[in-house]
Amino acid sequence: MRCTARWTAARSATEALARAARWAWHLAPTCWGPLLGVTIATLAVLCWLGFTVDDALISARYASHIKEGLGHRFNPSGPITDGVTPLPWPYILAPFASDAMSALVASRIMGVVAWLVVSLLLAIHLSKIVGRRLSLGHLAWPIAFATPCVAAWASAGMETSIATALTTAAVVASGVGKRRLAGLALGIGCTLRPELLPFALTIALGSAWLDAPGYDEATFRKVRALMLHVPLVVGPFVVVALLRLWLFGAPGPLALRAKPSDLTHGLQYAVAVWLVVGTPIAVLAPIAWRKLNAWAKWLVAAWIVHTLSCVIVGGDWMPLSRLFVPVLPSLAVVFAHLARVAHPASTIARAVVCVAGHVFVTTSVMSSARRVMSDRSVLVEQLRDTARDGDVIASVDVGWVGAAHRGVVVDLAGVTDPVVASLPGGHTSKRILPEMLELRGVTHLLMLVRSAGRDSSRLSDQEVSGEQAWEECLMSRRVEVDLCRSKDVRSVFKPAGTVEATESLRYVVLKRCDERID
Repeated sequence: MRCTARWTAARSATEALARAARWAWHLAPTCWGPLLGVTIATLAVLCWLGFTVDDALISARYASHIKEGLGHRFNPSGPITDGVTPLPWPYILAPFASDAMSALVASRIMGVVAWLVVSLLLAIHLSKIVGRRLSLGHLAWPIAFATPCVAAWASAGMETSIATALTTAAVVASGVGKRRLAGLALGIGCTLRPELLPFALTIALGSAWLDAPGYDEATFRKVRALMLHVPLVVGPFVVVALLRLWLFGAPGPLALRAKPSDLTHGLQYAVAVWLVVGTPIAVLAPIAWRKLNAWAKWLVAAWIVHTLSCVIVGGDWMPLSRLFVPVLPSLAVVFAHLARVAHPASTIARAVVCVAGHVFVTTSVMSSARRVMSDRSVLVEQLRDTARDGDVIASVDVGWVGAAHRGVVVDLAGVTDPVVASLPGGHTSKRILPEMLELRGVTHLLMLVRSAGRDSSRLSDQEVSGEQAWEECLMSRRVEVDLCRSKDVRSVFKPAGTVEATESLRYVVLKRCDERID
């Protein structure tokens, strides 16, 4: 009896294992693609986890003041100013903003989670396009999930990652026929990144065309389709512009005035993205474009329109192709479609060039990009230990300075200050008059010292002291050099120390004297 019972139990267990194996074998082709996509995306994000930018802390400071009930202000006692390009962003961060650094941590977590969730959706969509069998279409996975720019900005603490998630989700939703939901996602994305509007409008036009295809359709059907899709995209953008006009007197953020556009710089910016980032090269197959289905062709058109949009706005000063990041994952969808119609040699060549671009960016930038967050934290702690609440500190880099100093911070770049934003020059070359420093009651100036390696006038790479940098005007930005050369400024301010994280990230601290020096 015991032998029979054991034999029966063993046979039942064997049959259960066999059923599980058959189920796993059947399910594996469906699951491995999405799991691989999320795994690659996670590893890429972890590799770039320390990256951030100074502007992330500007939004975080606004968020902390909103939570404290001070309103949409950069300075606690200052005017309400429009210093954050994505108007809703500080309000999203406000619940987590006990201080600026806490808001930054929350925004970084939200960005990573948003991108990884959308990575799963994108991987599922790509799996449906390329099919279960292993093919060249699966080269879309490194193109979609291992792009260094996308991975870096996912954890940067800016709205870029949320805009990327919304844009990618919209492309996926449109690809499966849920075009109204896609239009709404794109509309929200445009409130975070305004330069996305031409891309979103192109997708809306494509959605309307696909809803009323052909040339023989009645005109009213196409018009009706446009009336359904275009307002979803344009509506949120228009609402935010009207809110800005009502609250701040201008439909655009201060950054438009503080950082005037330059077509030459915009063209250089776009060319660099096409040549270096790699992802655009992966879909550069004009002959094969003619064989794509209608939706993939609209994605190609939207990408070209977005490139023109970035050229017109003059590019961006931030590293790692920030303006292009929200639309880069959608190119993986185009690549997957191209892999089905293009010559295999072309598909392999484009994928190899794309991966080479990824490798180039990773090897040349990642080591320094990973240290940005830790370096800024060092600066914040050093300035926090020396600054007093009553001090008025003027600087170009007001993000980390605002995180360290809860008092008044004067923005020499004009990103958060409408008066400075209206002055001639770019955001690092504003013509600041010494009288303005006097009127604002500035007690301290923070100037970024030019690194020895960048100073071609010096014969050695020996590090200069803060006093020597002040005496020789060895500053990094034009606005700082101009102030340093001003006799009125030099007669009032003198070096009082330095704060530094690395040799290339050293600031001389200048303190206002009680009496003028003749």
